[in-house]
Amino acid sequence: MSGETLPNDNATAVHDLKAATDANGSGSGSDIAYNPDKLGENIRNEDGTTGRPPQIGLIHELSHAFLNSLGRKNSFIATFTNDPDTKFKGIISMEEIDVRTNYENPARKEQFIKPRATNF
Repeated sequence: MSGETLPNDNATAVHDLKAATDANGSGSGSDIAYNPDKLGENIRNEDGTTGRPPQIGLIHELSHAFLNSLGRKNSFIATFTNDPDTKFKGIISMEEIDVRTNYENPARKEQFIKPRATNF
């Protein structure tokens, strides 16, 4: 266990931050909190609507865990980038951008679900 307290929401906590960010192949395990009742009411889609089906929330968190296992966790904050969900600049990590763009949206496409906004 990571020692982190996971929220009553969808979240991923890495066990060993150093191993998860080394990119040397060691990687780290993760704990995933998943609540299928959390439908992402604050998550913006490309068409301006909000929300996502429960399975997409799980895919999103599993993608973070996958990157952690490969040692590819990237907590670097994209300081000049707006988060499409909040519209705030400088709060989204490079890993979050990677997960939304390269894992979550392809899964949405496979399932004929509208894409998540990625106008970073």
